[in-house]
Amino acid sequence: MQSKFAKKYTRCAALLGLAGAGLLLAGAQSARGQGASPVGFWDVVQSGARTGVASMNFSNDFTFSMDEIIVPNQPHSNIQNVGRDGGGTGRNPGSDQGGSTNTLPPHSDLFGGEIFPVQNITNILPQVLVQMTTNLDVVDVTNIPYSTTNIFFAGVPAGEWGFNTAGKLIGFFTEVSGPSAYITNVVASVTNDYGFFNNLIAVTNISIDAGGNSTTNVSATNLVLHLTNVVYTTNITVDRLTNQISFTGKAVPGQRLTLDFQTPAGEVIARGVVPTPLANAAGQWYGRKKNQGLTFYEFFNVSTNNPLINRYFVDGSGPGYAFGGHMLISRQKRFGIGSTVITLGQDVGSLDQPVVVRAIVGPINSQRTFSGAKGIQGTGAADDLRFNYNGGKSP
Repeated sequence: MQSKFAKKYTRCAALLGLAGAGLLLAGAQSARGQGASPVGFWDVVQSGARTGVASMNFSNDFTFSMDEIIVPNQPHSNIQNVGRDGGGTGRNPGSDQGGSTNTLPPHSDLFGGEIFPVQNITNILPQVLVQMTTNLDVVDVTNIPYSTTNIFFAGVPAGEWGFNTAGKLIGFFTEVSGPSAYITNVVASVTNDYGFFNNLIAVTNISIDAGGNSTTNVSATNLVLHLTNVVYTTNITVDRLTNQISFTGKAVPGQRLTLDFQTPAGEVIARGVVPTPLANAAGQWYGRKKNQGLTFYEFFNVSTNNPLINRYFVDGSGPGYAFGGHMLISRQKRFGIGSTVITLGQDVGSLDQPVVVRAIVGPINSQRTFSGAKGIQGTGAADDLRFNYNGGKSP
């Protein structure tokens, strides 16, 4: 069941995409090489340049999907953290910025919840053009149907995998941030030509001679109208950031998966095991967020989304704000929460309003309590915050 927050704030739907419903155990070999196939679902934790939890699903067509929640490490520079999100991940540009060939390129660390693949959305809307003609005192009405098409280019492609000549597992995927700025423009895209229509116009002339006698003359003029309709397209473009990530790795079917992500922020090791449904975590939870010397208590409801990969919806609130998103719990005793945060009274329907994204990743025990989790929360401005997060399931 979808949370109230997810239903209300559809602008953040990218954070709430559904993961696959079934588990497919790994096969033995792949046609592309001699390495062991990674096909199937994997319960993954990430460490290195960032921490994270994920669910990965490798398919026989050499693509894979991924649902991840990631928190980048604190940057080792004095550049202030900047986050950005609007239904995907945020960003944080405080990483290595040097130009040396021995250092990482300038980049922005993304943070938050990322789900791919996501398809573009096409809406075809039926319309009717009403054309009216007059023939003396008779009015003819013609309804001319046409349609307009809206395309939302919000898609994120699936990852791809295969093997090199040595039989090693290789692949790549793209992480795409949420939009940070919207630009709207209207352009004429199509002119519909509906042909020519006759429009008969009657003209009456009355003449009066010197004797006061009147003469009435009625004439008819056939006015030919050429009917066209110009369809305009409204384009809304957004600024988004991407992480281009490649990896090498190895799979042991039915046991473990090890991947070495080469991210712009540095090396990330992803370790996967076959997912196992854990004890149901649905119910009421609480959290304690601490940053800048202040403590904020929060309450949130956790509802089941996909028990086979331990994925849940999250819907909660704290002092002056509400939040919603999803939670992943790994059998490797880690968890993550990716959500958007809405200030109470904020107009969430406006594209001009900043969208705050939050990501939390940390250890969790079998009693569903956690301590020492790390989080980051950002708006795209210079006030993004790092914080510690403790809490658990309410008794």
